[in-house]
Amino acid sequence: MARIGFYGGTFNPIHLGHVGVCRQAVKQLRLDCLHVIPAFIPPHKASPDLAAGEDRLAMCRLALQGLPNILADDYELTRGGVSYTIETMRHMRECYSEDDFYLIMGTDNYLTFTAWREWQALGRMCTLAVASREEDDKEALYQQARLLAREGVLSIFLDNPVRVVSSTEIRQMLRAGEPCGDLSPAVAEYIAAHGLYKGCKEMPLPEALQIMRRSAIMTEIDFREQPQLIHGFAAAEILGRYGVRDKDIENAVRYHTTGRAGMSRLEKIVYLADLTEEGRHYPDVAEMRRWADRSLDGAMLYALCYTIGKLCRRKSPLCRESWQAYNEYVKLCKEEKE
Repeated sequence: MARIGFYGGTFNPIHLGHVGVCRQAVKQLRLDCLHVIPAFIPPHKASPDLAAGEDRLAMCRLALQGLPNILADDYELTRGGVSYTIETMRHMRECYSEDDFYLIMGTDNYLTFTAWREWQALGRMCTLAVASREEDDKEALYQQARLLAREGVLSIFLDNPVRVVSSTEIRQMLRAGEPCGDLSPAVAEYIAAHGLYKGCKEMPLPEALQIMRRSAIMTEIDFREQPQLIHGFAAAEILGRYGVRDKDIENAVRYHTTGRAGMSRLEKIVYLADLTEEGRHYPDVAEMRRWADRSLDGAMLYALCYTIGKLCRRKSPLCRESWQAYNEYVKLCKEEKE
């Protein structure tokens, strides 16, 4: 009878903290094999900047290369859909019907385990192996262990506290171009070579234009003269890489700097939020915020008047989307007054 571990997550990207958990789990639990399973769509948290599945799998393979008894498993990526652990474990039980299962997780997931889909059934299929951190509330962990034990769910705490590493902070550092020591050299090289975790605003102009050419984006604006507008259009085109297929969201991202005729409520909100967020300090921003509190359409007209007027004073080109939006909101606001 083999001892098999399963460690799921987004691994966005996999870092040295994850690798440390893998090493400790194999050692302490005496695992014959540990499956590291990147999720296709995580069920418990939103991941707006989730890298493509094939990239996350490739990074896992690079980070785990040479480590005995540890492998990167593409099951959830191949299956697609929301990656519920219970469904994965049922599949694994069909493959390994007689073996002992250990489900490795961090303390955040452990403390919310009872919110997981079919958690009682999942807990009966495997022992929970928890990678804790030095600063964790040990009493809360032990209380959770007692609660789960009453439901027949066994827990083991890995001995060595894991390194406190945040994938979110790593992505922020990468986006800012800062060096990050929490990635293996192979993973860091892969991220750089594939341009992962770049915000579209930081994307080099030729790269953004290439995305737009591949996607056959056609607009009358000369983006080379106004490169600050590219990020919205380019970002809309790469949403699909992260599993976003909602057309309203795509349009809200695409037109958040230009506006357009026929904007949805979400598009208006995102457009105005970009213009009025707290980091904006231009002269008319206070008045624009007041308009946003009173009327979305009125705020849109005020915002378009401001941005179009600024472009005209600079003798900058004006895109078709903006003047069509302006014409529409002039008409809408006139009708409201009448």
